[in-house]
Amino acid sequence: INATIENIGTKESSSFDVVLKDNGNDVEIKQIPSLNSNKNTMVSFIWKPSTEGHHNLTVVVDNTNQIDELDESNNQIIKTVYVQPIPVHDVAVVSVNAQNVKMGQPINIIATIDNNGNQNETNVNISLYANNNYINSSSLINLSVGENKTVVFSYIPNTFGNVILKVK
Repeated sequence: INATIENIGTKESSSFDVVLKDNGNDVEIKQIPSLNSNKNTMVSFIWKPSTEGHHNLTVVVDNTNQIDELDESNNQIIKTVYVQPIPVHDVAVVSVNAQNVKMGQPINIIATIDNNGNQNETNVNISLYANNNYINSSSLINLSVGENKTVVFSYIPNTFGNVILKVK
């Protein structure tokens, strides 16, 4: 955050502080050693917002009244900024269901896919694996924030015994 500080008075100022505040809380304080009459200086602050949403950023000059001034009302400026949320991509397989499994007979494997992130997801590819071997992929799906969809895979088991099914 850059702020231009100007001395519009008739005398050189002694040292004073310039404070950056976020919603009323001090973020950083910089000291200006002096400032000649009718001159300005740039003060740079580092601000790392900790939350998304609206923030009232205030730059206050001489917040402790170190300088005797004719007009104290022009010693601060407030700007409201909006901090966007950090994009979170979180597509999750929340359930997989396979029933009446018999060797050599086709079964439907039903998977429920959720979008738990804060971004819409497009062209999501969902694949079925049996014992870590690729079986099939769904058509590409789109998921809005908070939406879930069901994907159905057809599978024909070709061995007896336990089969580990994964959808990812």
